Amino acid sequence: SAADIAAFAAYNATRPASQQVAAVGQIVSRSVVFENLASGYVSGWDLGLNYVLPTFPIGKFNFNADWSYTARSYSVRNIPGAAPVTNERLDVDGTTRWRGNFTIGWRKGAWNASFSGYYIGNYRDNAAGSTITAAQYAALGNPSYISKYFDGGAYVYRYIVHDSLSYNASLRYSFKKTAPKLLQDTSIRLGIINLLDAEPPLTSGNFGYSASVHTSLLPGRTWTLDVTKRF
Repeated sequence: SAADIAAFAAYNATRPASQQVAAVGQIVSRSVVFENLASGYVSGWDLGLNYVLPTFPIGKFNFNADWSYTARSYSVRNIPGAAPVTNERLDVDGTTRWRGNFTIGWRKGAWNASFSGYYIGNYRDNAAGSTITAAQYAALGNPSYISKYFDGGAYVYRYIVHDSLSYNASLRYSFKKTAPKLLQDTSIRLGIINLLDAEPPLTSGNFGYSASVHTSLLPGRTWTLDVTKRF
């Protein structure tokens, strides 16, 4: 029908010649062989350190840290009949350049304690509400909280989500064999998650924070108590 022809014409007008289709009337279903037209690239370094200090009169300490540094991360879409499009993935939606954690442990007799930190670097907010135009960027005076970078064949201007650093701490006591029978082979551990009650960094969207990156910070400071007994 004329309506079918018009619908196909409108569809083909938005696509290169290699993707256009002939007007065949109403389409009930369509079967297309899957083709992987994109490729991805990631490079960087993983850094690790584990050090056990000599025993001191106040106890034994150990330190370990694991960090990752991402140098490049991007994907390329190779669409038939069109020029390849490169999409930058570094510093976008939680793919930060730096991310890492460290732990300091202490042990003396029946006592055991730890202090740890977790760091997530800043990144660009990729949501629609965090993007502005070149004119708006210039009108604001090229602010540092907006990132200008080349992506998908054009410059884009997006809000920079702040980095975050949170801390955890714990203290554990293991009862000795000389303890009352009920407490033998028992340990009590008191823990604090998000010690300084850090809030997740601001992002655009309905939640105001990234649910995929900073969910652990949403509850705020959290206390835990574990009692373990071996039978």
